[in-house]
Amino acid sequence: MSAAARIGVANEAAQVPVSRVMTEWLTAAEAAQYLRLPSTNALYQRVARGQMKTLRLGRQMRFRRRDLDALMRTA
Repeated sequence: MSAAARIGVANEAAQVPVSRVMTEWLTAAEAAQYLRLPSTNALYQRVARGQMKTLRLGRQMRFRRRDLDALMRTA
């Protein structure tokens, strides 16, 4: 594969809509606000009880918007 072809492939991969990728995963503060919880501590308590799915990145947590939507539908 030529260098030009590789650059073309890289440019196609770079055209993924950033807004869709960024809004799919929420921080703890964003998730608490999205769920209309009184604080992030209330969110952390739900995680500790196993009521919510989370992705851990080191010490940080990320929450998938569709998991939060499913949680609100069942509540």
